Amino acid sequence: GSAMKRLITSSTRVKLLYAPASQLRTLITAIDRTRKRKVLPFSARTTILTHLPGIEPDRFHVIPHGRNFQQLAILRQRPRHGDPLRILVPGNISMAKGLGIIRALLDRDSAGLLEFHILGNIDPTQGISHPRLIQHGAYKRDEFAQRVKALSVHLGAVFSIWDETYCHTLTELWSVGVPPLVFDFPTVAGRVRTSEAGWVLPHD
Repeated sequence: GSAMKRLITSSTRVKLLYAPASQLRTLITAIDRTRKRKVLPFSARTTILTHLPGIEPDRFHVIPHGRNFQQLAILRQRPRHGDPLRILVPGNISMAKGLGIIRALLDRDSAGLLEFHILGNIDPTQGISHPRLIQHGAYKRDEFAQRVKALSVHLGAVFSIWDETYCHTLTELWSVGVPPLVFDFPTVAGRVRTSEAGWVLPHD
């Protein structure tokens, strides 16, 4: 039901660690009433089984997940000497999605080597701005390739500071041939290592 959907689609580990006991009991009951429990990546299954004891692992299955695209493209540009590295970060970017990481990188980049392009919106409550942090606004899924083409980016990035349940933005970066940088969390790192289409960075 809705409790199960909320559990597996948003910041699972953090919500489970700090949820009140009554809420955990409600979630366990909702899961236990289903004949088969289905989640997206193996890491989400592991997290749920670890923090919600009493769920039968044999009835908890991982299902494939993905997206269909009408066409694929190779839109990344080759960096040129003397120009900043243009990094595409798709989605609505908050602190949880790596806004603090981007700010720290720009603060350290006194040589002006990096330029971040947010295809989406930046959390306005953080008051973060920088001349090389450019917000391009929200996009519709079927317009993603067109919007990316206009930006002439070199790389992509998914800088979420904890594990994702799947990460559609990673799929979207691949769909336009933009190789991503990701942190070493199970879901995104596992997808990048399996595909060999990107780079995995330490997150500590």
